[in-house]
Amino acid sequence: MVRDEAGLVAGLTALDEVETRTADIGVHIDVGGFSDLAHAYDLRSAVLAARATLRCAGERLGPRGCHHRSGRPGVAPALTDAMVWSATNGVRRTPLWPAPTGITEPWRDASDDAGPAVRGLIDSGAKSLCAALSQIPGPTGQEGTSHRGRCPGRGLRRPTGHRARSVKGKSMKVVVIGGTGLIGSKVVSKLNEHGHEAVPASPNTGVNTVTGEGLADVLKDASVVVDVSNSPSFEDDAVMEFFRASTTNLLAAEAAAGVTHHVALSVVGTDRLQQAGYFQAKQVQEDMIRDSGVPFSIVHATQFFEFAKTLADSATTGDTVSVAPIKIQPIFSGDVAAAVGRTAVGTPVNGIVEVAGPDTFTLEDFIRQGLAAHNDPRTVVTDPKGLYWGAALKESDLLPGPDAQLGETHFADWSSKQ
Repeated sequence: MVRDEAGLVAGLTALDEVETRTADIGVHIDVGGFSDLAHAYDLRSAVLAARATLRCAGERLGPRGCHHRSGRPGVAPALTDAMVWSATNGVRRTPLWPAPTGITEPWRDASDDAGPAVRGLIDSGAKSLCAALSQIPGPTGQEGTSHRGRCPGRGLRRPTGHRARSVKGKSMKVVVIGGTGLIGSKVVSKLNEHGHEAVPASPNTGVNTVTGEGLADVLKDASVVVDVSNSPSFEDDAVMEFFRASTTNLLAAEAAAGVTHHVALSVVGTDRLQQAGYFQAKQVQEDMIRDSGVPFSIVHATQFFEFAKTLADSATTGDTVSVAPIKIQPIFSGDVAAAVGRTAVGTPVNGIVEVAGPDTFTLEDFIRQGLAAHNDPRTVVTDPKGLYWGAALKESDLLPGPDAQLGETHFADWSSKQ
């Protein structure tokens, strides 16, 4: 129990240490459990829940204190909302859902004469309470969305075959084009973990977007298509042909299958990088998506941590890496995948969502630290006339805008584990 602000700060500091120690642990197996049962605890989710609790408690300090048993929603206006915390957006306040009189009236009566009112509520039986619960609007405004399956007498068991619900109130089939690659495989895993049917689609699984092979079959019953594929060649003509053919075939197959959301992964600053053939091709891909008539979301990500060496290799002469005088805000591939997954199960934005890492570097510092993590002895210098993938850039051309979602992973923490 945390009773003051000092306790909140201490708790958050302790969580930082716990997160560092559990960074590579998704599920911890309890070997001390019964021999005929498997016990596992999702440590990462537990840590996030603790952090969310403490952050929200910090927001309550003003009107309520950290611990205040006598507060009632009708007393302090700041208590008449719900609080939601995320690593990217911090604490948000949302209105409380209205409760039906079938629930509120007995508790109001209890303030005058607790005994009879509570006994009356109990005597009314589980059916009455279930009926009241079913009238509470869920997150989408549908009655009972978040309460069915939790009525007294039914325990917490869900009907057989139940899947986690998306923001639209149902699980989705999501086809991930490029779903066996660095980002795609992570997107598939994250969506499946949240109860969706994520299907990886790539030449390895019999789906070729350039020729159209396998598209009709894999898109059957799909609600969302996520395209994180990339050209096997970065030669200007080849990359343009890849994105033209792939996007043309994919959008046509989506329209035929009734897909309602197309999500594509692209690059922060694509419109500012048009001197380079690769980014010209990415711009063509984005324009085709916008003109397709399919609801869409385009996720613009900054450079990935994992590509520091690739950037260095492209700019190396002898033992020296010469890079452009620009800034960069790189991001961990896992954080990109999380952002793509969130976007996929959300409402189409029909525009761009930007994601970036939490820290900004000069390109020279980023590559130098990336090489050092792999004990690479090459020298890194800034060339005032240096290019980035063939493009001359202004210092801030690779930086996201002020509304970008920021990943949780810091480059220093990631590189220390390589």
